[in-house]
Parts: sequence; structure tokens; C-alpha cells
Amino acid sequence: PPMPASPPANSLAALSGVRFAFGDHVVFEDVSLHLPKRKISVVIGPSGCGKSTLLSLLGGRLRPSAGAVSFAGAPLPEDTEDLLALRRHMGMLFQHSALLTDLSVFDNVAFPMREQTDMGDALVRRLVEMKLGSVGLRGAGGLFPTQLSGGMARRVALARAIALDPDLVMYDEPFVGLDAISKAAIVRLIRDLHAAIGSTALIVTHDIPEGLSIAEHVIVLGRDGAVLFEGSPEAARAHTDPMVRQLIQAPTDAADAEQTHDAPLFEPAAPANAEGISQRPSDYLAAFGARLLSGLSRTGRWLLFLPPLLTGALRGLKHAGWLAAQLVSLGTRSMSIVVVAGLFVGMALGLQGYHQLAEFGAESDLGAVVALFMVRELGPVLAALLFAGRAGSALTSEIGLMRATEQFAAMEMMAVNPIVRVLGPRFMAGIIAMPLLAAMMSAVGVFGGYLIGHNQFGLDPGIYWESMRAVVDWSGDVLHGVIKSCVFGALVTWVALFEGYTARPTSAGVSRAVTRAVVISSLAVLGGDYILTALLFEAA
Repeated sequence: PPMPASPPANSLAALSGVRFAFGDHVVFEDVSLHLPKRKISVVIGPSGCGKSTLLSLLGGRLRPSAGAVSFAGAPLPEDTEDLLALRRHMGMLFQHSALLTDLSVFDNVAFPMREQTDMGDALVRRLVEMKLGSVGLRGAGGLFPTQLSGGMARRVALARAIALDPDLVMYDEPFVGLDAISKAAIVRLIRDLHAAIGSTALIVTHDIPEGLSIAEHVIVLGRDGAVLFEGSPEAARAHTDPMVRQLIQAPTDAADAEQTHDAPLFEPAAPANAEGISQRPSDYLAAFGARLLSGLSRTGRWLLFLPPLLTGALRGLKHAGWLAAQLVSLGTRSMSIVVVAGLFVGMALGLQGYHQLAEFGAESDLGAVVALFMVRELGPVLAALLFAGRAGSALTSEIGLMRATEQFAAMEMMAVNPIVRVLGPRFMAGIIAMPLLAAMMSAVGVFGGYLIGHNQFGLDPGIYWESMRAVVDWSGDVLHGVIKSCVFGALVTWVALFEGYTARPTSAGVSRAVTRAVVISSLAVLGGDYILTALLFEAA
């Protein structure tokens, strides 16, 4: 095929002969366009023509199957770290703002400054106040995203997008869901901010009057993703192409007409067993084969997820604050349930163990029996199961919601790797917290057995503790329990993070991911316990 034409010399970013498809659905075929430097470019087109996909291609979040995407005269790098470095020159305002919900307005705007620069706190504070003032939100730094209106959230996201004065700022539907007054305010903000910082802007919008009012360069896409027009707003208004004229001159009617005649991208699946039609054995075999392949594929993705997770965990060790925060979240907040469960388990062991030992006149061995059961098995296993139910489910829902609300995408566009910044510290915290929780459960369980033996049956305290000391081997029993709990912590957090990171971005998808995470991690703990017990006893 012929080589695509080079973009004009005054371009900051460009697509040249790009082809991109989601499976069999082709979005772009041999598409070329450019963004002039220091100009506000506006992309308009009917629904489903690939406007948001264009932003993902320019930001490197999607890769074309053919052609080239360039920025500042060079192709987008393939290497992840190089791509993250390039994104420091980009900013993006997401359609739903994508603010980090656990951070205040101030910390949201300060986030890229703290992650990408070595500026001191005083300078960061002054710059954040300046950015918030530029969008009319001076004094709102203490609020959280849930306390903001739609227009305020959009302005906070805009302040964050321009926090580092990027060369290119991309806007995904900046006017959607806003009233007329808020739309006019955002239009003025975009115009004034880009005049002030001299950056290039790309706006993707269905609100064509607002987009054209600030456009200096217009790109019109057709339903098939083809570029129908590229040039000045004046030339766009005077264009004779029917689709271009319809979009420019009667945008609401055009959009409605396009959506009315849009065919669904995917036809609904036929019922598995239509009325009056019996399924053949081959249908069942095909369904079984499909499920088997799906399971194998998911297992492969789960295994491939581990190396970057380990890398992120090790790199995250440089930031003690990240790890400390997750140790509090995963470990400290799990202590109460572990302590209560350990006490009751130890008391039950003491009650049943005393009666069983009494039949053989071996009541004095109660301390040894309770300690061995707790340290070797029940402490690590039950603590891991409780950890999976409390911390694992919370991790999955947290990560799934962050992905569904585009918080990870926002981090990526701020040149922050979410696996290093978010997932890695949580994985390491799970590995560290789990043996501490297991040790706590074992200790409380042993004490629970003592309470029953001494208070209910009158067993001498010295006999109870001496029998435990004489039997429990620190280099064997205790070490084995620590090894088990470390492995269980890794398994639970690995499964929880993977399920959250790969969850469908819907409420039902996150719910199913949480269920899968708890079930799979619980089974992994029980299966892992058998394997580790066999290996450790063989080694002993």
C-alpha cells in the first residue's frame, strides 16, 4: 500500500493512514488528520463514528493496526515508560470528569504535580490555588468529588488537566450534561485558558454550537469514521457536502437522524433453546468447549497479570507512605474480626479438646493441642478466609469502581502507571499484613483455649502454658504458619486485584467480580493449604 502523507509542519499531533477496529467492527480505515499547534481543534460527527476512540489513539491508550500516530513530529513510543513520559506533555478532561474520589479537590489538582515533579509543598499549594482560581473555584480545595455539582466537577477536572501546562489538552464531551449557563462558562474557560498557556486543544463534542464557537480548526467525521472535512470553521459552514452541512447547520436534527438509523453494532444473541427446538448433543459440547476455552484464557490472563503486579509492588516500596496507608486499610481494619474469630475458635477448641483428652487422662496436654491446631492450620487458614471476605472483597470493589469511573484512565493520561501507584502497594500490603493477622489469630486462639481450660475446667495455668512451650517448635510449626500466611496473603490479594482490574465497568460487572474474587481466593487458600502442608511436612 502507498505510504501515508506526512502531516503539515505546523502539526503538534497527527494520524496518518490509521486503521483501527474493535474485533470485526472497523472504526477507522486509512484515516489521516492533524492538529495545528496552539489552535483549538473541534471534532464533530454522528454517534458511533469514533470520536472518543480518536482521543484514545492520540493518547496512546489504543494502538492502530496500521498507519501511524505521531506527537511533536515523532511516532508514539511502544515502550510503556516512554509513553508515560510523553504523556507528561498531555492533559485530558474526561467525559465524566474521572476525579479520584478518595482525594479532595485540592489533592486531585495537586496529584500530577506531586507525581511528576519534585516541587515542595509550598509551591504545590500556590500552584493549585492558582489553577483552581483560573477555573473559578478558589476556596473549594477542601471539598470532595461527591460534594460537587456536575459543572464544578468538570471545572476541577479542567484545572487538573492543565496542572502542568501541557502542550496538548484533550476534551471528551466537555459540555455534556451541563445547563446553558454552565456550558457558556466552560466555553469561556477553555478559550481563556488556552490563550493564556498557549497550548493546543482537541475537543470532541456533540454540542456543536458550543464547539464551533471556540473552534479554530474543525474536523468532521462520517458514520464510517472517514474524515469528511478538515479546515477552518468558516470553510466548514460553507461546505457543500450534505452530511457536513447537516451536522454544521442542524446539529440536533442530524444527530437524532443518525441515531434513529443507526444499526446496532452487535445483534442480540438468539435464545439458547428456542421454543419448539430441541438442542442437539453437539450444542452442549460446543457450549462446554466455549466455557473451557474461556476458563483457560482467563487463567492465562491471571498468570500474565502477576509479573507487572510484582514489579509494581517492588517499585512501590520506594514510597513508604503508599505502603503504610494500605497496611492500615487492609491490616489494621481487619484486626477486629480476626481477634473476635480467633477467640471463639480457640474457646471451641479448648472446650472440645478438653473433653476428648479427658477420656485418655491427658487433660494436661490441652495447651499443646490448641497451640498446634492454631499455629499450624486454623490461624493461617481462617485468617486468610476472613481476609478474603473482608479485605479481598473491598479491594475488588475498590479497583473495579476505579476502573469503571475512568480513574485509572485518568492516571494513565497523567503519566502515572496505576499498577505501580495503586495495585502494587496493595499487593505488598496484603503479603505483609496476612502473617501478622494470622499470628494475632493464633495468639488470641491459644488464649481462648486457656480461658476455657482454666476458668471452666480448673486446669492449672502453668501446666497449660508449659505443655504448649514443650511441643510447639518455633523453627518448624511457627515458621510453617508464617510461610503459609504469606502465600495466602499473596493469593488473596492477587485474585482480588485481578478480578477488580478486569471487571466489566458496570455495577453488575463489579458485583460479579467481587463474588468471583471471594470464591476463587477462598478455594485457592484451601487448596494451597493442602499443597503447602504436604510440601512443608515432606521437607521436615
